[in-house]
Amino acid sequence: LIAFNCAQNNTAGSEKQTVESYRALAIRMARSHSVRSGRGKTLLSLALLSICGNAASATLISSGASGGPRRVSYWVSRLTTPDNATALINEIKANGGLNIASNFFLYCEDKILPNGTFVPGIVSPGCDAFTAQAKALGMGSERVIGGDIGGLRILFSNSTAAAAVITQMAALVKLKTLTGLSWDVEPTGTTYKDALAFGRFNQQLSAAIAGSGARVSVYSNAYSSIIADIADYASSVGAVLTGETYNGKDYPSWLANYESVAACFNKSCGPEAVAPTRSTVEAKRPSATLPPKMVPAMLASTERGTWNCDPAGMKQRVDRILTDGATELALFVLAPPNPSQSKRVNRPVAPPSISCITTWFPYAAAFINGTTAGL
Repeated sequence: LIAFNCAQNNTAGSEKQTVESYRALAIRMARSHSVRSGRGKTLLSLALLSICGNAASATLISSGASGGPRRVSYWVSRLTTPDNATALINEIKANGGLNIASNFFLYCEDKILPNGTFVPGIVSPGCDAFTAQAKALGMGSERVIGGDIGGLRILFSNSTAAAAVITQMAALVKLKTLTGLSWDVEPTGTTYKDALAFGRFNQQLSAAIAGSGARVSVYSNAYSSIIADIADYASSVGAVLTGETYNGKDYPSWLANYESVAACFNKSCGPEAVAPTRSTVEAKRPSATLPPKMVPAMLASTERGTWNCDPAGMKQRVDRILTDGATELALFVLAPPNPSQSKRVNRPVAPPSISCITTWFPYAAAFINGTTAGL
């Protein structure tokens, strides 16, 4: 895959190199270096990426939810210092690196204010350190955008204000070498009309950052129509991170949520719409495939029940989404063990004592590898 991307994207020379030439280079390097370990494979990959240039790296880490290799993305919280960032990167490296992680959604306090302006985060040193270290490992970073519904509605109705904010966001993507921007807005009192306007705004934002190889993603849940009415905005974004798949006291109840949210890519599902039927038995979808932009999201803590942290339940969920052809899995949340700083944008972070993010690591690797055999 690296050889192919090098051949397609290399701009260092006057001519594009062939896949065969990079494949030959990979073979020579493999024969002269030990690549049996995960660390060895990572070093070899980084060496090849360095040789062929940043374009290949951008292609690898910006693959969207619908295409490219399977990948696992993590929300990352409490990046208050560079030391916190380094500690989390070291944890990822120690547990498999690219074998367990591909991309990160970073809470950096970026947000839309009530007056419709965009303010980049004030905790940039930690976020910047994390982004740089993740990029060095071949992993992508998307900064999370929060927002006030009043401010968002100003952008939806004022094209001048919207254009200014989109310009700022696109500049942030370039400046911080991001692979995307990810919305986490969950306001009450919204309707499908907000979701439609959200889609129109994101269509412009997606176009503005596409040239940087970046995407727009959205966290969704069933309680706020602006994000629950997935069908009204999905076409404008690269991925929808389905928060409804956080929930389930057991596999049948989780599966009901999973099937329900999958249906929301084709019909209105906001609170003001007729609620979809939620059965405790598996719905029968003829194709047994997910909507292309659906990214199942898992809550890696006991905040909503102990089953979320049951390894047997993790295996069941990974097996199911692999069967359905999912190409991306999102996990909430990776955070440094510092309970004294327990806030992120929008809601409290689960205390580390009830986190099971590390328990998820082997299942993240299984998803990337395409099988849970041996777990």
